[in-house]
Amino acid sequence: MDRVMDVSGLSDAQLRAAIGVAKAYKERWDMVERACKAAQEDRLTAGQPEDIMVNGQRIGRVSLSRGGQHGRYSVSDTVALGEWLQEHGHVDMTLTLPVADPELVTDGWLRVLVETQLHGVLPPGVKYTPPRKTQVAASLDEDAVDELFTSHGAIGFAQHLLGITDTDTSGEPGEEGRTPVQVVDATPTPPTPPPTDPADAFASMGW
Repeated sequence: MDRVMDVSGLSDAQLRAAIGVAKAYKERWDMVERACKAAQEDRLTAGQPEDIMVNGQRIGRVSLSRGGQHGRYSVSDTVALGEWLQEHGHVDMTLTLPVADPELVTDGWLRVLVETQLHGVLPPGVKYTPPRKTQVAASLDEDAVDELFTSHGAIGFAQHLLGITDTDTSGEPGEEGRTPVQVVDATPTPPTPPPTDPADAFASMGW
């Protein structure tokens, strides 16, 4: 869905304030997202996405990617490794220069060399890339996200996470009689009916 952000109703001072507040909120929410993803990593099962429920409505899913079981060995310096191979009796694994032959000196061959013969010591010109880590990812249903910005429960939970204790709800216009920023749907969609399922993520938190 295309969105149009209309900020023409804000003064220069309000625009600067909005930039600062947006940056502060973004950084704080990034901290919240990282912390929550780290906490979820041990609770999710790889390949089994879980719904994100807000006020009884599913707004997306959270999933855990499958981590790698093995890292990868590769040649980072063919000349350095070639010299080492020749010095240690592996002439057949080198070219004439000597240069390590990348078609022969593969991850599997290097794995046996490093882990079995060298007991984990990397010879010159070899690098090791650790296996990829598991990663928590979230996808959002864009149409349903609007509920986060209109639902009292969701707003209250957001305030709780951000440590906000004092909120201006007067509804007064900004300075110089200007109106607050508006987010407009370029392709409007019918309003979402209120959720009928009272069970949601905020119930146990008092929201």
